[in-house]
Amino acid sequence: MGQRHQVFAIAKLIPKGDTKAYYRCIAAWHHQWCYGTLPLKAARRFLTLLQQKDNAEIVLDEICRVQNKFGRWRKKPELPNLPCSYISFLMGSAWNADMDDPADPYFHRGTFLGSILDADMGSTRGDNNDGITVIDVSNPLKPAYCFVSVNGLESAEEVPDMEPLSAEQYVRAYYPKEDGPKDASVQNVIDALADESLITLQMLAEAWPGEYIVDFESKDVDESSHDTSVASDPFPSLVDLTLGTALEQGISAEDTSDLENLVWQPAKAVLIKATLQKQNPFPDAGVSLLTQVVLQNPKSVDLSGFSLTTDQLVSVLSAAKKDINTLKLSRNSNVTIETVKAVLTDCPALTRLVLLDTSVKAVDLQTLFKSDPQMFSHLHDLIHPYLLTATKRATYANAFSFISVPGLGGGIPIASLPFLNPAKVVQGLTDALIVYAEMDRPSFAGPDQCSLFPQVAFGSALRTETQRWSERHVSSFPQVSFDAFQGEGWCFTLQNDPMHWLRGRGLNFYGFLKFDVPAICAEVERQKKAKDGASDTNAAGDEGKEIGPLGIIYDLDEFLAAMEAEGRPLPTEAAVNKLRDIMEAMKSKQDIRLMKQSDIIPFIQTIYEGAQFSD
Repeated sequence: MGQRHQVFAIAKLIPKGDTKAYYRCIAAWHHQWCYGTLPLKAARRFLTLLQQKDNAEIVLDEICRVQNKFGRWRKKPELPNLPCSYISFLMGSAWNADMDDPADPYFHRGTFLGSILDADMGSTRGDNNDGITVIDVSNPLKPAYCFVSVNGLESAEEVPDMEPLSAEQYVRAYYPKEDGPKDASVQNVIDALADESLITLQMLAEAWPGEYIVDFESKDVDESSHDTSVASDPFPSLVDLTLGTALEQGISAEDTSDLENLVWQPAKAVLIKATLQKQNPFPDAGVSLLTQVVLQNPKSVDLSGFSLTTDQLVSVLSAAKKDINTLKLSRNSNVTIETVKAVLTDCPALTRLVLLDTSVKAVDLQTLFKSDPQMFSHLHDLIHPYLLTATKRATYANAFSFISVPGLGGGIPIASLPFLNPAKVVQGLTDALIVYAEMDRPSFAGPDQCSLFPQVAFGSALRTETQRWSERHVSSFPQVSFDAFQGEGWCFTLQNDPMHWLRGRGLNFYGFLKFDVPAICAEVERQKKAKDGASDTNAAGDEGKEIGPLGIIYDLDEFLAAMEAEGRPLPTEAAVNKLRDIMEAMKSKQDIRLMKQSDIIPFIQTIYEGAQFSD
């Protein structure tokens, strides 16, 4: 039952042992109810996410990591089932949740692991009755799309099978053109994809040979309208030979003072930076010159591709370290966990650290998260493959998690963060809870329908006040952790029955918690003895006893006060006020109260019972 649809991301990959790139599926997703305008809206959301530069940077890194390693479709070495977690997460986020307008949101049930499909599957092999969407992510800043009818569509009009369909061709099969406001709404959805390139039949045939047939000899298929190339570094063709010679001489003489006087000229600064980037190993004599380049824009520093050692890097950043908000250190094998420690210690204003294609190992980050969590307290986003990879259960220590009771969509709505930054927590909670505040009446169509949504909400980088949800930067793929119940870190708990007459009023609550595990275990044992009718008079006499403290339960202001006491930087007053207003609206509209000590054990039991049936 359902309007079943699949989504596939394809990209140009060079097979192992080859030199030519071919299209290849690298991510696939199943959606149980997606037809008509819904695939178009989801495709638009996915394309918009791809086109954000920070997201595109991660997508390209993920594609790079699967180059030259696998065969073509159905050839060996076989592609893993989930080769590109980040791209898959963007896809699932776009197809299962939309929060651009909190008063009119969209959520679809389904867990990540329950919706992801084998990337090596055929495009026609899914349980399908409403076609597929295919997105070319080779150049995420210039993606392409198409829809395909693979087994016919359950639509009013017929369309050709196994051929690329435009947005208009696909949706008009369901809603033939007519006069009236409904048609205008359909046309708006079509127009939202009007400027995007369309995938060709040849591209589909290259990704799935045998499923799509192209007569290459008699049919000239033009792909020139869709540029799949990623912009290459333009600097080598611009570098002035005289400047390059002067730089080499200055480095050799260990005197770059004359060149430092040119850095204030934007064009010269670009050329100097490009020339320095080529130096491998990086010479100590170039540190002073690169420092002057960094000072041209000290808030956002991009040192990707520079072969700096940790000591050189610390020296380059020394003059700007109090101002740096964003630091990119990608594509440098000299960058290790010691480098991470150095920059986090030396740069107190740093909020975003990008570490793609470095020597920083996942196990080293795991250790540092646990041994020195305060080191990350000022950081909003740490971009590293380890934090962009899907897992069944968290492999890092829980610093803060959002945990909600299972909704009708199945799975546990849960997201865990490896380090606790109050601004990120407040934004994540705002995104996760705002729909409850916007609801005018109880509804099944809430975020509890989508167990993936907390991961989507807490995976967003900190946004500006004017930045739309659809244009967010996805900086992490939060993992699923139940370790808050073991006393590890903080959590925000939510029990909300949107149709609260099903279980009675007064059962909806929230709270910021830190659990006291020994107290909980003792209370569980006491209740068990009382229930079993133990002969111990003390246990029997305790049956009606009021439950003692089983952990800390805070409201928003108490939690933020605790964060401030720990020395963590607080969110802006505007961000806190927005979340406070949301929580007040939830109290009045959804009958949600602050959690009590007596709620703790039943809540934990509810979560664990739900987890038995969750992916």
